[in-house]
Amino acid sequence: MTNQNNHKEVNQAGQKPSITVEVWSDYLCPWCFIGEWNITSALNDLGVRFTKEHRSYQTNPTQGDPESIYEVALKYGMDLDSARDRAKQIEQSGKRSGLIIHMDKVRMVNTFDAHCLVAYAKTQGVENTVSDRLMEAAFVKGWNIADIDQLIAIAVDEGLDEQSVKSILLKKQFKNIVEDDISNSQRMGVKSVPYYRINNRYEISGANSKEQFKHYIQSVLEKEKLDNMPSARSCGDAGCIISE
Repeated sequence: MTNQNNHKEVNQAGQKPSITVEVWSDYLCPWCFIGEWNITSALNDLGVRFTKEHRSYQTNPTQGDPESIYEVALKYGMDLDSARDRAKQIEQSGKRSGLIIHMDKVRMVNTFDAHCLVAYAKTQGVENTVSDRLMEAAFVKGWNIADIDQLIAIAVDEGLDEQSVKSILLKKQFKNIVEDDISNSQRMGVKSVPYYRINNRYEISGANSKEQFKHYIQSVLEKEKLDNMPSARSCGDAGCIISE
């Protein structure tokens, strides 16, 4: 990402990962942006070999035409002052983690096609970089990440073939994978994101700090029970509650 050039996964090629981190998130969930940045920073700080696998989740699956965060807030009963305060809190949280976030630029759209793009990118070995670019596009640049041309631009920048991406998005060829991810999350009882599962066993929810993530990850590596881990079904103030 543009404001994250020094934040890269430090896995060494050819070595078997120590842990696998499954990430349920949405590309217009700011806490997902912050949370994934923090958990990746924690893993890198600990020198842990890891792989990340992105799972699809939509916080607002009925979102239609682009709207500002304030238009969406008003629609769901939040007054404008409260919405502005929440936006500032998010930006400040991002800044503490080393992220630049511009909530005033964010365009709330339907993220289904963005998830389809990441599902395709996974088959091409660029899942993580495309996912990162989508977050940057949404929260730093203010792009419309439901627009096919914008999605194609992101994909091409990461080395994917323009015509292949266009065909896949228009035909929604990865629709079933995205829908399966969402259905699985519902069966698991996931109600909000970000949500993480380590080694198919240990669950964490919410945009925890880097230090909190480091503590949880160290516990996993030591094969200890994570009795003090936050609930995997509610991320409190630092999470996005799924739209009813």
